[in-house]
Amino acid sequence: MTTTFIRRLNIGQQIRKLTTCLAAGLLIMATADRASAATQNYGDFMGTSITYENVIENSGIDPLLFGGPTIVGDSLLFTPTNFSAQVNGSGAVIKDSQIQFTLDGKNDNAIQGIHLSETGDYSFLSLGATSAVSVGMALFWQITEIDGISMLGPNGSANMLVSSGDGPNGGVFMVNNEIQTSVIWDGGLDIDFDQAIADDSNVDGDHATRVLITFDNTLGAFTDGGAAFIKKKGLGFGVEIEVNPGGDPDVDPVPEPPAIVLGITGALALAFCVWNRRRKAATA
Repeated sequence: MTTTFIRRLNIGQQIRKLTTCLAAGLLIMATADRASAATQNYGDFMGTSITYENVIENSGIDPLLFGGPTIVGDSLLFTPTNFSAQVNGSGAVIKDSQIQFTLDGKNDNAIQGIHLSETGDYSFLSLGATSAVSVGMALFWQITEIDGISMLGPNGSANMLVSSGDGPNGGVFMVNNEIQTSVIWDGGLDIDFDQAIADDSNVDGDHATRVLITFDNTLGAFTDGGAAFIKKKGLGFGVEIEVNPGGDPDVDPVPEPPAIVLGITGALALAFCVWNRRRKAATA
């Protein structure tokens, strides 16, 4: 009887071990599938005087939050349909996605600077509750080629400035016992690569011709008993190019601000124009 009990015990242990191994294997497979589905290389996008190489999105979730971009002129345009954060009842949620690519000036065209603008909306149903939403972006850049010569040049980072809301960069919206629907938010940032090179005494050169760009986008929502919702509707990324620097002295810089491209999507164009006017007024 003791021998039979021991055999049954051993069989039970083996079954538990087999079940554990099977569960672990399924978890690894699911994790691998999730990771592969949450990262996408959209490939290269060739503009008039610049190429966006290896445009990669990493959202950490499936489906991807931004989705594939389109290019018009020298500007890259995202019109996401899945990038939102929402809480009903009680709780908090954060959604994050990262975009990375390399800017390459065709025929060593100078990449003088970049312009970025975003827009979206938020809503609250917060009767008897406190609710909040937030939007933010951190952009990181590294110049990897100057005047056609590969090198590690200047680098830096910047936060998108949202034109409304609280917080150090705007973009934080909070209500108490209030209803708000489809309130538009917009923001943007500008980076001057020519100035960064001029300010770096260790760099011998004038213009960036390749730049690595990475930016993280975050949306957040919170409520302790209501409903909070925020969505990203569009992002426009544009460049300012000097064609053939050092060649024909009569060639003028060719600006490619996102406002021109975003004209094909009215909400984005309006957001950029508002942002650009405010930026110029602040620096006047």
